[in-house]
Amino acid sequence: MTPPLTSLQLRLCRKCNLTCTHCYTTSSPGIEDPHLPVAVALRCLNEACSLGLHVVTLIGGEPLIYPELLPLLDWFDEHPEIAIEFETNGILLHRYAERLAKLRNDFSVGISIDGVSLRGEAATRQALSALEIPIGKGAKYVQTLCCYENIDTDFLTICEHVAKLGIDHVIFPGPSGCGRGKDHLYLAWEDCKRMIDSVQTRGWTNIRFELPSLITGNFNYGCGWNTVRCEIMPNGDVTPCAQAYYEDPALAVGNIHRQSLAEIWHRSPALTGLRGLRQSDMKGACRSCDHWEGCFGACRSWARSWDEEQSWTGAYLRCDEFLTDPNRPKKVPFKGVHLLKFKWQGRNHVVE
Repeated sequence: MTPPLTSLQLRLCRKCNLTCTHCYTTSSPGIEDPHLPVAVALRCLNEACSLGLHVVTLIGGEPLIYPELLPLLDWFDEHPEIAIEFETNGILLHRYAERLAKLRNDFSVGISIDGVSLRGEAATRQALSALEIPIGKGAKYVQTLCCYENIDTDFLTICEHVAKLGIDHVIFPGPSGCGRGKDHLYLAWEDCKRMIDSVQTRGWTNIRFELPSLITGNFNYGCGWNTVRCEIMPNGDVTPCAQAYYEDPALAVGNIHRQSLAEIWHRSPALTGLRGLRQSDMKGACRSCDHWEGCFGACRSWARSWDEEQSWTGAYLRCDEFLTDPNRPKKVPFKGVHLLKFKWQGRNHVVE
């Protein structure tokens, strides 16, 4: 039986007001790329409701430069039961703060702050200022992607600033091997451990490292790729994972300009094949890990991008490195950042 589509990511546009050196979507202000027409987005949202929708992520590019954002937010006023996640660089948050404060939905705003070495001084300063902007009942949290360029320069400064504000902070160790992320070196487990030690030493408990359950010692829920989540791209393509799609557009499983979302979700041969993946199909530590049912192989696009065969079943290298580390910690004892009261339970997205 086809699982419910509980989580939908709308990639509203690919354009962005920044040109970050590590961006997996290779976004920039001058990129020529269509945005998702709001009429199409609304049709997909209505259809997704009949498929079991609980939460929508609005993302880009930069979603706050999407020209039809306000009529899109009006739809959520009529569907207060649907939770919303925004992923933004925060620079334009002040323009929409008053409108966001009127939302009755559970919603969160994830602001990416990666530091001066990756984003420049002006963009970093504006993103930090966005943390002070009131947005009503919405919860702000910070996302920081760490590369070799910022773990010894900006990383601790960002963490200290966010900790003083008492805001939840998610650390993504290492760039994706997609888009401009390929221009950055792979961040090995030893470097992750160094960051973890730095945070533990300072007693910052607002931080969660986006690492698999095998490493954290806590039950972390997978993203639900291909099982209970899909993404709609600005051109209407549907994919289980945008990061992988931007590297290989052939990974589209359908297009909502030619098919209904329900038809794609229920009948796509590609999605059916991915849902059939079993633990015995996986490479590396995932093949025998006790956390498989919840983690489902961690970030598959990350594993795929660093796999020689570019396979969905590629090893999650950091777990393999962790298991061979004689000095590995027993667990990474940070409280989990609790976003929108949602979590993955096995491969089913449920509301607490």
